[in-house]
Amino acid sequence: MGEEFTANNSTFYSTPDGEDSLFINSVFSGIKRNILSKNFKGGEITCIFGGVELDFMQADIQGTAILRVEQVFGGIEIRVPAHWTVRNEIDGAFHGVDDKRRFQDATDPNKVLVLKGSSVFAGIEIKSY
Repeated sequence: MGEEFTANNSTFYSTPDGEDSLFINSVFSGIKRNILSKNFKGGEITCIFGGVELDFMQADIQGTAILRVEQVFGGIEIRVPAHWTVRNEIDGAFHGVDDKRRFQDATDPNKVLVLKGSSVFAGIEIKSY
């Protein structure tokens, strides 16, 4: 089960690492999370004047996972395995979604992370190692 806590005038609600869903609220602060789930289903991120770093390098997806993002004046960095397919369906204004992975031709169509939601004066950066 997840927990809610407050730090640096920010309220966070997130599930522990290793669970199949992720829920993060970051307001005027930052949060880093390593995802260890071998059957990640998706989740929600709210980022307002803050930053979120997600590391999926040790995680896995079976099919499609949807990550809903709502951000205003924030930044999100997502590290995913190079073989995952990442589909950008983010709407917004004055925003950017930058996929900085080098080898995107060898993606697995059975491992899809879909980014949905909205972004205003914010950015998302997708990386892989």
